[in-house]
Amino acid sequence: MKILKWVRNFFIVIFALIIIAAGSGFIYEAVSESQDLKSYPAPGKIINVDGHDMHIYIEGQGTETVVFAAGWGIECPYVEYSPIYTKLSKYTRIAVYDRPGYGWSEVSNVSRDIDTVTKELHKLLELSGEKPPYILVGHSMASLELIRFAQLYPKEVKGIVMMDAGNPDYYASQDTIQGELSGNKLKAILQKTGIMRLLFKNENFINSAYASRNNFRLILPQMIEMDKALYLKNLTNKNKNNEIKHLYENAKIVTGGSKLGNIPLRILTAEKSDTDDKINAEWVKSQKDFMKWSQNSNMEIVEKGNHYFYQFTPKTVVDTILKISE
Repeated sequence: MKILKWVRNFFIVIFALIIIAAGSGFIYEAVSESQDLKSYPAPGKIINVDGHDMHIYIEGQGTETVVFAAGWGIECPYVEYSPIYTKLSKYTRIAVYDRPGYGWSEVSNVSRDIDTVTKELHKLLELSGEKPPYILVGHSMASLELIRFAQLYPKEVKGIVMMDAGNPDYYASQDTIQGELSGNKLKAILQKTGIMRLLFKNENFINSAYASRNNFRLILPQMIEMDKALYLKNLTNKNKNNEIKHLYENAKIVTGGSKLGNIPLRILTAEKSDTDDKINAEWVKSQKDFMKWSQNSNMEIVEKGNHYFYQFTPKTVVDTILKISE
Protein backbone atom coordinates (compact mmCIF):
# COMPACT_ATOMS: atom_id res chain seq x y z
CA MET A 1 0.00 0.00 0.00
CA LYS A 2 2.83 2.36 0.81
CA ILE A 3 4.29 1.79 -2.67
CA LEU A 4 0.92 2.56 -4.32
CA LYS A 5 0.59 5.70 -2.24
CA TRP A 6 4.12 6.74 -3.20
CA VAL A 7 3.41 6.14 -6.89
CA ARG A 8 0.17 8.11 -6.67
CA ASN A 9 1.89 11.03 -4.96
CA PHE A 10 4.70 10.90 -7.52
CA PHE A 11 2.29 11.26 -10.42
CA ILE A 12 0.40 14.04 -8.63
CA VAL A 13 3.65 15.97 -8.27
CA ILE A 14 4.58 15.36 -11.93
CA PHE A 15 1.12 16.50 -13.07
CA ALA A 16 1.34 19.61 -10.89
CA LEU A 17 4.75 20.46 -12.35
CA ILE A 18 3.40 20.06 -15.89
CA ILE A 19 0.48 22.39 -15.10
CA ILE A 20 2.84 24.97 -13.58
CA ALA A 21 5.22 24.77 -16.56
CA ALA A 22 2.37 25.08 -19.07
CA GLY A 23 0.89 28.02 -17.18
CA SER A 24 4.25 29.75 -17.09
CA GLY A 25 4.61 29.12 -20.82
CA PHE A 26 1.22 30.67 -21.54
CA ILE A 27 2.14 33.79 -19.57
CA TYR A 28 5.58 34.00 -21.21
CA GLU A 29 4.05 33.78 -24.69
CA ALA A 30 1.27 36.29 -23.98
CA VAL A 31 3.69 38.85 -22.56
CA SER A 32 6.17 38.29 -25.41
CA GLU A 33 3.48 38.75 -28.08
CA SER A 34 2.38 41.99 -26.42
CA GLN A 35 5.96 43.25 -26.46
CA ASP A 36 6.37 42.21 -30.11
CA LEU A 37 3.34 44.27 -31.17
CA LYS A 38 4.85 47.31 -29.45
CA SER A 39 8.21 46.70 -31.12
CA TYR A 40 6.69 46.08 -34.55
CA PRO A 41 3.59 48.25 -35.03
CA ALA A 42 1.61 47.97 -38.25
CA PRO A 43 3.47 49.71 -41.11
CA GLY A 44 0.27 50.45 -43.04
CA LYS A 45 -3.36 51.35 -42.36
CA ILE A 46 -5.64 49.50 -39.95
CA ILE A 47 -9.20 49.61 -41.30
CA ASN A 48 -12.34 48.14 -39.79
CA VAL A 49 -14.09 45.85 -42.26
CA ASP A 50 -17.39 44.28 -41.19
CA GLY A 51 -16.54 44.56 -37.51
CA HIS A 52 -12.91 43.42 -37.52
CA ASP A 53 -9.65 45.29 -38.12
CA MET A 54 -7.68 44.56 -41.28
CA HIS A 55 -4.23 45.80 -42.30
CA ILE A 56 -3.18 47.10 -45.71
CA TYR A 57 0.19 48.56 -46.68
CA ILE A 58 0.39 50.90 -49.69
CA GLU A 59 3.30 52.61 -51.41
CA GLY A 60 4.23 54.03 -54.80
CA GLN A 61 2.25 55.99 -57.37
CA GLY A 62 0.45 54.97 -60.53
CA THR A 63 -2.82 54.77 -62.44
CA GLU A 64 -3.44 51.20 -61.26
CA THR A 65 -2.75 49.35 -58.02
CA VAL A 66 -0.93 46.01 -57.83
CA VAL A 67 -2.61 44.04 -55.02
CA PHE A 68 -0.69 41.23 -53.31
CA ALA A 69 -2.56 38.34 -51.68
CA ALA A 70 -0.70 35.83 -49.51
CA GLY A 71 -0.73 32.07 -49.83
CA TRP A 72 -1.91 29.99 -46.90
CA GLY A 73 0.45 30.10 -43.93
CA ILE A 74 2.40 33.22 -44.98
CA GLU A 75 2.16 34.92 -41.61
CA CYS A 76 3.48 38.34 -42.66
CA PRO A 77 2.82 39.26 -46.32
CA TYR A 78 4.37 42.71 -45.79
CA VAL A 79 7.75 41.07 -45.19
CA GLU A 80 7.20 38.10 -47.51
CA TYR A 81 6.60 40.15 -50.64
CA SER A 82 9.06 42.96 -49.93
CA PRO A 83 11.64 41.71 -52.49
CA ILE A 84 8.96 42.22 -55.16
CA TYR A 85 7.12 45.38 -54.16
CA THR A 86 10.19 47.42 -53.19
CA LYS A 87 11.34 47.08 -56.80
CA LEU A 88 7.87 47.40 -58.28
CA SER A 89 6.76 50.52 -56.35
CA LYS A 90 9.32 52.58 -58.28
CA TYR A 91 7.08 52.17 -61.31
CA THR A 92 3.54 51.70 -59.99
CA ARG A 93 1.35 51.70 -56.90
CA ILE A 94 1.27 48.57 -54.72
CA ALA A 95 -0.94 47.29 -51.90
CA VAL A 96 -0.15 44.33 -49.64
CA TYR A 97 -3.01 43.20 -47.45
CA ASP A 98 -3.47 40.82 -44.54
CA ARG A 99 -6.46 38.50 -44.44
CA PRO A 100 -7.95 38.05 -40.95
CA GLY A 101 -5.52 35.96 -38.91
CA TYR A 102 -2.49 37.17 -40.89
CA GLY A 103 -0.03 40.00 -40.32
CA TRP A 104 -1.60 42.77 -38.25
CA SER A 105 -5.21 41.89 -39.09
CA GLU A 106 -7.44 40.63 -36.31
CA VAL A 107 -8.67 37.08 -36.07
CA SER A 108 -12.28 37.26 -37.26
CA ASN A 109 -15.40 35.38 -36.21
CA VAL A 110 -16.77 35.73 -39.74
CA SER A 111 -16.93 32.71 -42.08
CA ARG A 112 -13.95 32.01 -44.34
CA ASP A 113 -16.06 31.12 -47.35
CA ILE A 114 -14.58 32.49 -50.57
CA ASP A 115 -17.24 35.14 -51.16
CA THR A 116 -16.72 36.59 -47.69
CA VAL A 117 -12.94 36.60 -48.14
CA THR A 118 -13.20 38.25 -51.56
CA LYS A 119 -15.74 40.88 -50.53
CA GLU A 120 -13.59 41.75 -47.50
CA LEU A 121 -10.69 42.48 -49.84
CA HIS A 122 -12.89 44.61 -52.12
CA LYS A 123 -14.26 46.62 -49.21
CA LEU A 124 -10.77 47.02 -47.71
CA LEU A 125 -9.49 48.48 -50.98
CA GLU A 126 -12.46 50.86 -51.17
CA LEU A 127 -12.14 52.03 -47.56
CA SER A 128 -8.39 52.53 -47.93
CA GLY A 129 -9.03 54.91 -50.84
CA GLU A 130 -7.70 52.64 -53.59
CA LYS A 131 -9.40 52.69 -56.96
CA PRO A 132 -9.37 50.24 -59.88
CA PRO A 133 -8.00 49.03 -62.15
CA TYR A 134 -6.19 46.41 -60.11
CA ILE A 135 -3.49 43.95 -61.06
CA LEU A 136 -3.93 41.01 -58.71
CA VAL A 137 -0.88 39.00 -57.63
CA GLY A 138 -1.15 35.88 -55.51
CA HIS A 139 0.73 32.83 -54.31
CA SER A 140 -0.52 29.28 -53.77
CA MET A 141 -4.09 29.16 -52.36
CA ALA A 142 -4.57 32.91 -52.93
CA SER A 143 -5.54 31.96 -56.49
CA LEU A 144 -9.08 31.29 -55.29
CA GLU A 145 -9.74 34.78 -53.93
CA LEU A 146 -8.11 36.42 -56.94
CA ILE A 147 -10.12 34.44 -59.51
CA ARG A 148 -13.26 35.05 -57.45
CA PHE A 149 -12.45 38.77 -57.30
CA ALA A 150 -12.28 38.84 -61.11
CA GLN A 151 -15.57 36.92 -61.30
CA LEU A 152 -17.37 39.34 -58.99
CA TYR A 153 -15.70 42.57 -60.16
CA PRO A 154 -14.44 41.88 -63.72
CA LYS A 155 -14.38 45.54 -64.81
CA GLU A 156 -11.98 46.37 -61.95
CA VAL A 157 -9.28 43.84 -62.88
CA LYS A 158 -6.57 44.71 -65.39
CA GLY A 159 -4.69 41.43 -65.01
CA ILE A 160 -3.76 38.56 -62.72
CA VAL A 161 -0.33 37.10 -61.94
CA MET A 162 -0.17 33.70 -60.24
CA MET A 163 3.00 32.66 -58.39
CA ASP A 164 2.94 28.85 -58.25
CA ALA A 165 -0.73 29.23 -57.41
CA GLY A 166 -3.27 26.45 -57.59
CA ASN A 167 -5.66 25.99 -60.47
CA PRO A 168 -9.16 26.14 -58.90
CA ASP A 169 -9.97 22.91 -60.75
CA TYR A 170 -7.07 21.23 -58.95
CA TYR A 171 -8.28 22.37 -55.52
CA ALA A 172 -11.83 21.31 -56.41
CA SER A 173 -10.53 17.77 -56.92
CA GLN A 174 -8.93 17.69 -53.46
CA ASP A 175 -10.79 17.16 -50.19
CA THR A 176 -9.81 18.78 -46.87
CA ILE A 177 -6.08 18.58 -46.22
CA GLN A 178 -6.27 16.65 -42.95
CA GLY A 179 -2.50 16.54 -42.54
CA GLU A 180 -2.34 20.32 -42.30
CA LEU A 181 -5.11 20.40 -39.70
CA SER A 182 -3.43 17.70 -37.58
CA GLY A 183 -0.13 19.55 -37.76
CA ASN A 184 -1.83 22.75 -36.67
CA LYS A 185 -2.96 21.15 -33.41
CA LEU A 186 0.65 20.47 -32.45
CA LYS A 187 1.71 23.93 -33.64
CA ALA A 188 -1.00 25.49 -31.47
CA ILE A 189 0.35 23.77 -28.37
CA LEU A 190 3.93 24.75 -29.17
CA GLN A 191 2.86 28.34 -29.83
CA LYS A 192 0.59 28.92 -26.84
CA THR A 193 3.03 27.41 -24.33
CA GLY A 194 5.96 29.48 -25.61
CA ILE A 195 7.92 26.44 -26.81
CA MET A 196 7.98 27.65 -30.41
CA ARG A 197 9.37 31.00 -29.28
CA LEU A 198 12.16 29.21 -27.43
CA LEU A 199 12.91 27.14 -30.54
CA PHE A 200 13.29 30.37 -32.52
CA LYS A 201 16.24 31.25 -30.34
CA ASN A 202 18.13 28.35 -31.92
CA GLU A 203 19.96 29.32 -35.13
CA ASN A 204 19.71 25.83 -36.64
CA PHE A 205 15.94 25.83 -36.14
CA ILE A 206 15.61 29.27 -37.76
CA ASN A 207 17.68 28.18 -40.75
CA SER A 208 15.48 25.13 -41.14
CA ALA A 209 12.28 27.18 -40.86
CA TYR A 210 13.36 29.61 -43.60
CA ALA A 211 15.33 27.22 -45.81
CA SER A 212 12.63 26.83 -48.46
CA ARG A 213 12.32 30.62 -48.68
CA ASN A 214 15.99 31.20 -49.56
CA ASN A 215 16.70 31.82 -45.85
CA PHE A 216 15.27 35.30 -46.45
CA ARG A 217 18.54 36.39 -48.07
CA LEU A 218 16.70 39.13 -49.97
CA ILE A 219 14.94 40.46 -46.87
CA LEU A 220 16.31 43.33 -44.76
CA PRO A 221 17.58 42.15 -41.33
CA GLN A 222 15.11 44.32 -39.37
CA MET A 223 12.26 42.90 -41.43
CA ILE A 224 13.36 39.35 -40.66
CA GLU A 225 12.96 40.07 -36.94
CA MET A 226 9.51 41.49 -37.69
CA ASP A 227 8.59 38.33 -39.59
CA LYS A 228 9.65 36.15 -36.66
CA ALA A 229 7.38 38.16 -34.36
CA LEU A 230 4.38 37.89 -36.70
CA TYR A 231 5.15 34.21 -37.36
CA LEU A 232 4.89 33.49 -33.65
CA LYS A 233 1.73 35.58 -33.34
CA ASN A 234 -0.09 34.05 -36.32
CA LEU A 235 1.36 30.55 -36.47
CA THR A 236 -2.05 28.97 -36.05
CA ASN A 237 -5.52 30.40 -35.52
CA LYS A 238 -9.12 29.54 -36.39
CA ASN A 239 -9.15 31.70 -39.54
CA LYS A 240 -6.22 29.84 -41.06
CA ASN A 241 -7.67 26.50 -40.00
CA ASN A 242 -11.00 27.39 -41.59
CA GLU A 243 -9.30 28.37 -44.84
CA ILE A 244 -8.03 24.81 -45.11
CA LYS A 245 -11.39 23.36 -44.08
CA HIS A 246 -13.15 25.48 -46.72
CA LEU A 247 -10.60 24.80 -49.47
CA TYR A 248 -12.66 22.21 -51.33
CA GLU A 249 -16.00 24.01 -51.12
CA ASN A 250 -14.40 27.38 -51.93
CA ALA A 251 -12.79 25.87 -55.01
CA LYS A 252 -16.16 24.44 -56.02
CA ILE A 253 -17.72 27.92 -55.84
CA VAL A 254 -14.94 29.37 -58.00
CA THR A 255 -15.09 26.58 -60.59
CA GLY A 256 -18.85 27.05 -60.73
CA GLY A 257 -18.34 30.69 -61.69
CA SER A 258 -17.46 32.25 -65.02
CA LYS A 259 -14.11 32.09 -66.76
CA LEU A 260 -12.04 35.27 -67.07
CA GLY A 261 -12.75 36.17 -70.66
CA ASN A 262 -9.92 38.31 -71.99
CA ILE A 263 -8.46 39.36 -68.61
CA PRO A 264 -4.69 38.73 -68.83
CA LEU A 265 -3.70 35.70 -66.75
CA ARG A 266 0.02 35.07 -66.24
CA ILE A 267 0.93 31.78 -64.59
CA LEU A 268 4.41 31.50 -63.12
CA THR A 269 5.09 27.91 -62.13
CA ALA A 270 8.00 26.64 -60.05
CA GLU A 271 10.20 23.99 -61.61
CA LYS A 272 10.81 22.45 -58.18
CA SER A 273 8.72 21.93 -55.08
CA ASP A 274 9.87 23.38 -51.75
CA THR A 275 10.86 19.91 -50.50
CA ASP A 276 11.95 18.01 -53.60
CA ASP A 277 13.51 18.44 -57.02
CA LYS A 278 10.42 16.92 -58.59
CA ILE A 279 6.87 18.24 -58.68
CA ASN A 280 3.74 16.16 -58.58
CA ALA A 281 2.74 15.35 -62.18
CA GLU A 282 -0.90 16.12 -61.41
CA TRP A 283 0.10 19.62 -60.23
CA VAL A 284 2.13 20.23 -63.40
CA LYS A 285 -0.80 19.21 -65.59
CA SER A 286 -3.16 21.42 -63.60
CA GLN A 287 -0.82 24.37 -64.11
CA LYS A 288 -0.93 23.89 -67.86
CA ASP A 289 -4.71 23.55 -67.73
CA PHE A 290 -4.84 26.77 -65.70
CA MET A 291 -4.33 28.68 -68.96
CA LYS A 292 -7.84 27.63 -70.04
CA TRP A 293 -9.25 30.06 -67.48
CA SER A 294 -8.50 33.04 -69.74
CA GLN A 295 -8.45 33.72 -73.47
CA ASN A 296 -5.37 35.86 -72.76
CA SER A 297 -3.12 33.54 -70.77
CA ASN A 298 0.46 32.44 -70.61
CA MET A 299 2.43 29.98 -68.48
CA GLU A 300 6.13 30.23 -67.66
CA ILE A 301 8.27 27.71 -65.78
CA VAL A 302 10.51 29.46 -63.25
CA GLU A 303 13.73 27.48 -63.00
CA LYS A 304 15.37 29.22 -60.06
CA GLY A 305 13.83 28.52 -56.67
CA ASN A 306 10.84 26.44 -55.59
CA HIS A 307 7.24 27.04 -54.48
CA TYR A 308 8.51 30.33 -53.03
CA PHE A 309 10.53 31.24 -56.12
CA TYR A 310 9.81 34.95 -55.63
CA GLN A 311 12.27 34.79 -52.72
CA PHE A 312 14.97 33.66 -55.16
CA THR A 313 14.13 35.60 -58.31
CA PRO A 314 11.70 38.48 -57.61
CA LYS A 315 12.67 40.14 -60.90
CA THR A 316 10.72 37.47 -62.80
CA VAL A 317 7.53 38.54 -61.00
CA VAL A 318 8.28 42.25 -61.33
CA ASP A 319 8.87 41.97 -65.08
CA THR A 320 5.66 39.97 -65.55
CA ILE A 321 3.58 42.56 -63.66
CA LEU A 322 5.12 45.49 -65.54
CA LYS A 323 4.28 43.89 -68.89
CA ILE A 324 0.60 43.82 -67.87
CA SER A 325 0.90 47.38 -66.59
CA GLU A 326 2.18 48.73 -69.93
